[in-house]
Amino acid sequence: MLLELRGKKGYSGTAVFTKQKPLNVFYGMGVPRHDSEGRLITLEFENFYFATVYVPNSQRELARLDYRMNWEDDFREYICRLDRKKPVVFCGDLNVAHSEIDLKTLKQIIKTQDLQITSVKK
Repeated sequence: MLLELRGKKGYSGTAVFTKQKPLNVFYGMGVPRHDSEGRLITLEFENFYFATVYVPNSQRELARLDYRMNWEDDFREYICRLDRKKPVVFCGDLNVAHSEIDLKTLKQIIKTQDLQITSVKK
């Protein structure tokens, strides 16, 4: 098991369970302003990279929307850089919901104003 825990306790972190030992393990994406929250672990195997990610959310009233958008740009650049070497598989909590059915507690989320409906094009 590989863990990445940084920053505030209970705030963010990622873990990977693997039976096969990776060639290399990388924590973060090499961008200090993002890597302090423990949101990314990348394992390098012979034929591919495997990354698990916990994407930051935008928080109430979109307080971290700008940070989130910068994070996405830097994450995309990181994944593309790896993909130029060998294929990449990534998974995790991307903190997005395509439609209402993707939200288990939609009514509660709307009631507490945790949900922000935004459409972002990049």
